[in-house]
Amino acid sequence: MNTTNLVNVVAANIRAEAARRGLYQGDIANALGVQQSTISKRWRGDRAWPLEDLPTVAELLGVSVAYLVTDNAPVPTIVAPPTVLEPASS
Repeated sequence: MNTTNLVNVVAANIRAEAARRGLYQGDIANALGVQQSTISKRWRGDRAWPLEDLPTVAELLGVSVAYLVTDNAPVPTIVAPPTVLEPASS
């Protein structure tokens, strides 16, 4: 995974978990002691989340740092076609 992808993965995970918990950018900004505009840039993936901030964000969101840096996008389920065709019933 390259750096750009990791920045986007972390941003997506933080957005998703914040939404699940009803938290806003301002809530995270207050917890970190930074401006909401700083969080907005990180939220969109325009800026990387500093490693030293991830433990605080993870605790606020109720997840682990490992979860935040892991691609948690659902894997599409591939359904295999039937192996035997059934005769059409009339």
